[in-house]
Amino acid sequence: MRLFLILLAVPLIEIALFVQIGGAIGLLWTLILVVGTAAAGTILLRGEGLRVLARIRSSAGRGQDIGLSLLHGLFIFASGLLLLTPGFFTDAAGIALLFPSVRTRVIEWGGRNLATQVMTSSWARRSSGKFDDDTIEGTAHTVDDSDRSG
Repeated sequence: MRLFLILLAVPLIEIALFVQIGGAIGLLWTLILVVGTAAAGTILLRGEGLRVLARIRSSAGRGQDIGLSLLHGLFIFASGLLLLTPGFFTDAAGIALLFPSVRTRVIEWGGRNLATQVMTSSWARRSSGKFDDDTIEGTAHTVDDSDRSG
């Protein structure tokens, strides 16, 4: 339901912004502004994407965790999609995601929300008595090389 509301709200916001801005500055300048922000965002996207890619390669070469860098890369990709979508709202969101500080805050916010949902779900399963239904019973034994002769 939340996704449906987002998919409905974004085009309505874009239309409202086109009407307001177009009425204030005229059709030609509105179109120039939309194309210009998309072009500027695309140039910024390329530079920031190359920086993240270099960071991923460097971290991987040193054997470090690249998870956070990959998340930043994912958000840069999302930024590119937003910038390629014509409109003022999507351009603003896309340009905002090009800034590392904005991406970091979005990642932290998403991590907190995910942790809250996991904890809430886990607590709900425990309190409903369904938590133990996920247990798998079994036995294990150690196999030595001497056991493999045969």
